[in-house]
Amino acid sequence: MLFRSHNRHPSSRRAGVVLAIGAVTVVSTLCGVPGLSSSAAKLTSVMAPPTPTQPIAGDVSATSLALSWSAGGSSAGTAGYDVFENGANIGQSTSDSFTVNNLKCATTYSFSVDAYDAAGDHSAPSSAVSVTTAACLQVGPGQQFANLSQALAAATSGDEIVVHAGSYGQAVISQSFSVPVLITNNPGDSPTFHGLVFTSAQNVDVSGIASTAEIQVGRGSSNIVLDHMYVHFTQHQSVHDGDAVLLSGAVKHITLSDSRIVGGLYGIFTGPWAGAVPSDITIS
Repeated sequence: MLFRSHNRHPSSRRAGVVLAIGAVTVVSTLCGVPGLSSSAAKLTSVMAPPTPTQPIAGDVSATSLALSWSAGGSSAGTAGYDVFENGANIGQSTSDSFTVNNLKCATTYSFSVDAYDAAGDHSAPSSAVSVTTAACLQVGPGQQFANLSQALAAATSGDEIVVHAGSYGQAVISQSFSVPVLITNNPGDSPTFHGLVFTSAQNVDVSGIASTAEIQVGRGSSNIVLDHMYVHFTQHQSVHDGDAVLLSGAVKHITLSDSRIVGGLYGIFTGPWAGAVPSDITIS
């Protein structure tokens, strides 16, 4: 007697099953199914976080701003957000807000965010918001302020003061800021001061400025940056102006970088008062 087997479910034709619950995916392998390539034999299902809403910009200053947004849906699986400035990732936040620093004044930027989960899955990016930072404080002939002292009196933390070409007298800087204020040259200009004096100043960055007399950083001053400075002396300097950069008293966190000193009796001179020794001095 001849028996024939009628196997309606051959083992060579197993069906694949994909179960997706939330963001968890269970994948079975499809084997021997005609017409399926090897890449199609492994299936993946991803439930990315919802796309965040367009960011809102607030507290816009010349050099910083605050961004905030909403999840755009349930945030149950969201671990955090990527923040993009002009398309470049500038940081992450585990909340729905982010502070952006180190911006240029009077400059337009574009910001967007995306969401990601613990597995590294990302949402689509949000629509971008365009923001223009506050105007720079301008110093010089015919500008907003005639001298640096006037601009410093009007400055708030994070502002940028742009000094145009010209010869200025000695500038005394005594303001204290929570976020550094930048004093810099107008691009292409080389403004010159007859000395800079820091008295109890805090968080002041100076860049691209020339001086024909010494720069004094007095006691109580801290977080002072002197970058791309040019300190040069005339033939008939007084003895007091013999030191290019004079650090005196309990000053700290002083940075002098990429600067030139020409004609001074001394480059850097520290003259501690009442036993107070300057600390955290960086020269490069």
